[in-house]
Amino acid sequence: MAHELESIPLSNNRVGRRIHEIASDILIQLMERVKNVNYALQLDESTDISSSSKLLAFIRYSFKGKLNEDMLFCLALEGKCTGDNIFMALDKKLHELGLSWDRCVGICTDGAGAILGKKKGLKAKVHNVAPHIRFTHCVIHREALACKAIVPELKTVFDTAVKIVNYIKSRPLNARLFASLCKDMGSDHEALLLHTEIRWLSRGKVFTRLYQLRDEVRLFPLDSSSEFSVFMTDSNWLGKLVYLSCIIDKLNELNLSIQVPNTNIFSLFDKINAFSKKLEQWISRGEEGNIEMFPELEEFGEENELCLDNLKAIIVNHLRNLLNHFKKYFFRRVRSRTV
Repeated sequence: MAHELESIPLSNNRVGRRIHEIASDILIQLMERVKNVNYALQLDESTDISSSSKLLAFIRYSFKGKLNEDMLFCLALEGKCTGDNIFMALDKKLHELGLSWDRCVGICTDGAGAILGKKKGLKAKVHNVAPHIRFTHCVIHREALACKAIVPELKTVFDTAVKIVNYIKSRPLNARLFASLCKDMGSDHEALLLHTEIRWLSRGKVFTRLYQLRDEVRLFPLDSSSEFSVFMTDSNWLGKLVYLSCIIDKLNELNLSIQVPNTNIFSLFDKINAFSKKLEQWISRGEEGNIEMFPELEEFGEENELCLDNLKAIIVNHLRNLLNHFKKYFFRRVRSRTV
């Protein structure tokens, strides 16, 4: 009987109607849970692939003694995305859902001016109707901003590596030719990993894959960009590439560790503080000429019989710059709030 039911074709309208009914039922259940409890919101305003501005909201609340996080709505914004427009859209949607500002205890957002502006931002508009609400800057977003700190000596390597990867990977013909070359050479991989700014968590894997396929890239005909192949034989450049893959992997591990459900700001700051202490230890070791915290880089130096003294100085400079940015985005703000 079940097999016969599965064979019955459904029209697009019927499938769409069922999806809408399921979504409506889920929303009704969610509203039943949160209508009489305190809640917090996490908001993000961004532009999708069709250049349409969206306001995305998640809600955190307590239900049966446990914290729960659910998606509340995704709302299209029209016109300019000013603090006024965002507040009007948010206020209207909350009233439609039957949620009161009095029950909202906190809002977490990124650091955009339209959100956190003191006079015309969403924060100012919300405080006009609910001054008790506490705004916080998303820890994940702050960590991503801090990780962008990079010294000029490594920035050039970063940009060149991205250009090499994108030149091969983003062109279908080049990608097919490169896959054939890797297959003929018996490589462990047959493709590079594409890097785009929005896929920042993949940066470490992108650089690691490029290093693993350095011989294949060196032999690949790059036409007008053939000067890129020179970098694949430059040990100093490759050493910087290996370091970038190592440190970005460690930063990605930190970022993933704070992207966990039902967490709180105290545990997140503990993780950030622990990583900052690691940076301090790595700086001290680097100043002593010790890079054992980056085993792949140490192995690369031994295999190529390289003197990494110059690179060690760059590493220490980068780690110190990274630590300063973590202090800027986290610990200074914490001290200012406790004064």
